[in-house]
Formats: sequence, structure tokens, C-alpha cells
Amino acid sequence: MQDQVTWLEGYRDENKKTVVVAWQGGKVGEILTLEKFDKEYLANVFPLYKNARNFVIAPANKPIPAGERVSIFGISDIFKRGQTPSLNRVLVRGSQGEDVRILQVRLKDLGYYTGKIDAFFGNKTELAVIDFKQDYFFNTNADGTVNLTTWQKLWGEKPAPVPPTPPGTTGKNYLLLTKTDRKDIYGCYVLNLDVRLVGH
Repeated sequence: MQDQVTWLEGYRDENKKTVVVAWQGGKVGEILTLEKFDKEYLANVFPLYKNARNFVIAPANKPIPAGERVSIFGISDIFKRGQTPSLNRVLVRGSQGEDVRILQVRLKDLGYYTGKIDAFFGNKTELAVIDFKQDYFFNTNADGTVNLTTWQKLWGEKPAPVPPTPPGTTGKNYLLLTKTDRKDIYGCYVLNLDVRLVGH
């Protein structure tokens, strides 16, 4: 049905919420209501309609077409309506691009990421990934990489049977800090420090 949508029209409803009407020619395909305005959510609506060529802002006095409205509370609601976004590589600290931006928005949606949505996989993104993996994979030594298994878990799918291995550079190592459940005398969490060899 979404492939039959040819153009999109944006409205403001009586509660000042953004409403996106997906048109199939002259017929309404579906109506989405963004329950809170976030340009990231709006930007993720457009790719769902691959054949839509235009997005038009409706005049203020034009009534919103009748029909059932689907409420969108976060990015996960948008992708549930279409499909899980694809991941074609392993994301690691230093990665950049649209997939990193989608990762940051999803982690923010789930309450793990509080940083800026900048499409750069930095320290805050890495820490959010580690926290997510510790919670969902029950692994206190989780690293900050996002492979296909982690990506699918973020979107509530079953993990792939054989996840891709992260790219490595032979002979390089890195330090990994992970939070424990122990606290020091000042009430701060004790961190574990691990040295990881990559490519061995």
C-alpha cells in the first residue's frame, strides 16, 4: 500500500500536532499523526513512501481529510508501519552516516541516548549501545559495536543466525570500560577496564 502513495501532504490539527496524509493519486492512503513534533521523526516518514514525489504543506484553512489516523510516538512506530531500516555494515566508534543517525534516534527513543543527533558514532553513542546491549543481551562485558544481531534487537526482531564480524586491524587493541553493579565509598559505580585485541 505504501508503494502506491504518490505524494504527501502536511497539516496541523486542532491540537497543533503535525499530520501527514499519504495520497494515492486523489485518494487517501493513510494518515499519520506525529504525537510530538520532532524533525527526525518527520524525516523518517518520507523514505517509507518510495514512490511519493512531493511533500506539500496544506493551506491553514484546508480541512484534514477524514479517515483513521495512526499515532506516531517515536521512530519505532514509523518503522513498524513499514519495515526495519537496513544495516549494510558494522557500526563502530568513528562511523558516520544515515545509519548512525537512525541508530541515535532509535537509542534516544528507547531512553539510552541523550546526546545530539549528528550521524557521528562518538563516545555518547558508544556508551548508549553498551548500555542497551547489557540490558538486552544480559552481557556485562558488552562492547559498543552494532552488528546485524544488535541492529535487529534494537528493532525487536529475532537475531540473525550468523552475524557479521566487526572489521578489525591486525595487531591493534583498544580499552573497554564497562559499568559494574559495585559502588565505591563515594557512591560512584566501579568500572571494569578490559584490553581487547582486534584481528587476532
